[in-house]
Amino acid sequence: MKAKKSGMIILGIGNILKADDGIGVHAINELRKLPLPEEVDVIEVGTGSFDILKLFDTADNFIIIDAIDCDAKPGTVFTLKPAEFSGFPENKISLHEFGLEEILNYLRKRKDIKAIIIGVQPKDTYSWSLELTKEVQEAVPRIVDMVLTEVKKYTARY
Repeated sequence: MKAKKSGMIILGIGNILKADDGIGVHAINELRKLPLPEEVDVIEVGTGSFDILKLFDTADNFIIIDAIDCDAKPGTVFTLKPAEFSGFPENKISLHEFGLEEILNYLRKRKDIKAIIIGVQPKDTYSWSLELTKEVQEAVPRIVDMVLTEVKKYTARY
């Protein structure tokens, strides 16, 4: 998991074997089909590990895409910044080895990094399936549009 030096990295987190938990990876696969500015890297980090933290030394701006269970309607897409995040609701945790909550805690301490999280409410993260549920699949175009909007904001600054 090594990224070239760039200005912005888009990270897709998730386990594609567990239905909606793979939303970050599915979104990354769609983004890879699009022409993006040279200074933007798109990286699938899967279920992650502490190695993810090394990526935060390779760029100043990040977009992180992941399934986040916050008891919303399945397919709901939301954004947040690390400073706005106060923790997962009780009994709601990331399904990953090194989860989004740990990443956000780390990012809050790194004032030199700008990050936005695009979260998607999953419907099913327990079934063994390579397919997203209908509700979450329908959210993919919104996620891609949100990422492209953030990329445009970033590139407009330079």
